[in-house]
Amino acid sequence: ATGDIEINCMLNSSKVPVEVVKYLIYHEMLHRKHHYHDKKFRYLEHKYPNYTSHEKFLDYDFGDYKLVY
Repeated sequence: ATGDIEINCMLNSSKVPVEVVKYLIYHEMLHRKHHYHDKKFRYLEHKYPNYTSHEKFLDYDFGDYKLVY
């Protein structure tokens, strides 16, 4: 593994809030030390400001967009 983070090109849309993308990068960076979504990972993940709204967007709202890329 190279340690690269790949992000779905659909996230490169003006309809996707920048903070959601920043949160996603933070989430993926946590995986460098914590490979699983264990208790420590979730603890650190939840430190990100407004993480619940970003998770909600990715889990529920993102699919509602008809994105053009």
